[in-house]
Amino acid sequence: MALPRRSEPPDAGLIPRPRSFAYLPGAYKPRAGATLSADPTFAAEAAWGIEALSSAFTVRFAPGAPGKGDVRVVRARGLGAEGYRLEIKTAGVRAEASEPAGAFYALQTLRALALIWGDRAPACRVEDEPRFAWRGYMLDTVRNYFEPSFVKRLIDLAALHKLNRFHWHLTDDQGWRMPVRSHPELAETAAKKVDRRYLPHVERTLVYSEAAIADVLAYAAERHVLVIPEIEMPGHVTALLSAHPEYSCAGGTFEPEDRFGIFPDVLCAGSDEALGFLGDVMDETARLFPGPIVHFGGDEVPVERWADCPRCRARMEAEGVPDVAALRGWFTRKAAAMLAERGRRAAGWDEVVEGAVPSDVVVLAWRSAERGLEAARAGHDVVMCPGAKACYLDHKHLDSPDEPGHLGVSTVRDSYAFEPLAGFDAESAGRVLGVQGNLWTEIMYFGRQVEYMAFPRLSALAETGWTPAARKGFEGFSRRLPYWGRALDRLDVARYRGPLG
Repeated sequence: MALPRRSEPPDAGLIPRPRSFAYLPGAYKPRAGATLSADPTFAAEAAWGIEALSSAFTVRFAPGAPGKGDVRVVRARGLGAEGYRLEIKTAGVRAEASEPAGAFYALQTLRALALIWGDRAPACRVEDEPRFAWRGYMLDTVRNYFEPSFVKRLIDLAALHKLNRFHWHLTDDQGWRMPVRSHPELAETAAKKVDRRYLPHVERTLVYSEAAIADVLAYAAERHVLVIPEIEMPGHVTALLSAHPEYSCAGGTFEPEDRFGIFPDVLCAGSDEALGFLGDVMDETARLFPGPIVHFGGDEVPVERWADCPRCRARMEAEGVPDVAALRGWFTRKAAAMLAERGRRAAGWDEVVEGAVPSDVVVLAWRSAERGLEAARAGHDVVMCPGAKACYLDHKHLDSPDEPGHLGVSTVRDSYAFEPLAGFDAESAGRVLGVQGNLWTEIMYFGRQVEYMAFPRLSALAETGWTPAARKGFEGFSRRLPYWGRALDRLDVARYRGPLG
């Protein structure tokens, strides 16, 4: 494969675009038996790099003595936690980083160049670090279940794009996917998936085992990805109520839904037993997920059942809550406090701001960018992921009846054009942690469909999360995208290839 001429796309086709990139003469082509050495601090990154580079270059790398070898990763001062310097010459490669994450991203850049250009990497000098700390993506594994092997594949593809937050949506009306040792009935009842309309005879129990969750977490940690579990409350709980109808306001019989939408039955805010159950779930979530953040949902909570519920009215009187709208705020504050008691920082969708939750709750702004600004001005750290024409990857790629998707159109250009800090004053902008793309899977049944809907829109959002705003531009991105597509093709990614919008 020919090396890029200077008139071809900048930065050798890399996405996200580095902070600084300059070509050098020639190219690096590893010899048979090439070695990779690293400072002992970066031993785990070196182990990952040996496997990743061996696959990308199709030449088997071997460990080398520190300070020697064809690819050398050394420790240097003065770089940020995720920053790195990379120099590729014909004779070899030198990477510098201060922290393990930076070493990982240096090797990830080298891997990406090899995936783009085949058995070699263009000689170049790169200095790089991210714009935002939170560069995320969410996968809904409730509406449709995805095997752990695909969850890991998506983590690897996201890490190639230097994304570092995996928001794992595990419970909703349509199912409960997390095991809880003290409540095996959740797996027996709430994890069932039934298609009553088309396949009434098919019933499957779909829950991730403890071993599978641990494996996914270890895989993510190797790639410097923090996993953030989401357990929905107090709404989106029909599946939970199928196992525990007594935790609803009116009782009755429930089954995990095979429809999508907002359903009236929610957890009873007046039930001490329901709160005790949530404590058990939070204990288990903290045990299975050692990361610092747990997402508790908090969105789309109808209150009509609470208005008619004697227990909820008693709770309102006891707590001095004036109405059911304020009771929603009481519940979200209670959930955040319960997570804090377990050493976890709470995150929630932007509705939680209306409940006056503590300012240390991370807010994911999904309804609009304006909601993110409101949350930041209220003192919250914010992740920007508005759905309209930006961060919701279940939309159509373009306005065509042949294109899969729902809820409207969000082109690649729309996703790329999203600026998380637009309209923010300086103080509020300082509270924006970053950006996230959300993969809701109501109509995504297979991993290949998820890939098609995600890429290259998630590639565009990844550039927003990593690249300085002054270095961004859709023309340059669109020129690099065909080259980046070579990397995705090498990894057999099912991607959208139509008009960019």
